[in-house]
Amino acid sequence: MTLAAETVREEMRLEQLWVGESLAGRWFGEVGTFCDHFIASCASRVRGTVRWHLGRGTAQNRSIVSERPRYTGDREAWEKERP
Repeated sequence: MTLAAETVREEMRLEQLWVGESLAGRWFGEVGTFCDHFIASCASRVRGTVRWHLGRGTAQNRSIVSERPRYTGDREAWEKERP
């Protein structure tokens, strides 16, 4: 809710690249370091709270609240409105 859609798409793609680099033992390689910097840059602009309910063997999201939402305060309604 706080990042541009294009940024979120790239962040998700780079997260997978980061995981691949880590599994290949290149945790501190150039690509892994690049991914770390990009992901940290994205995360530095995200502010808000996420509430979870932790149960025996489960974790259920209860709410996500952004201090500075880019799109909407109601993500489900926003996603339904998108073409």
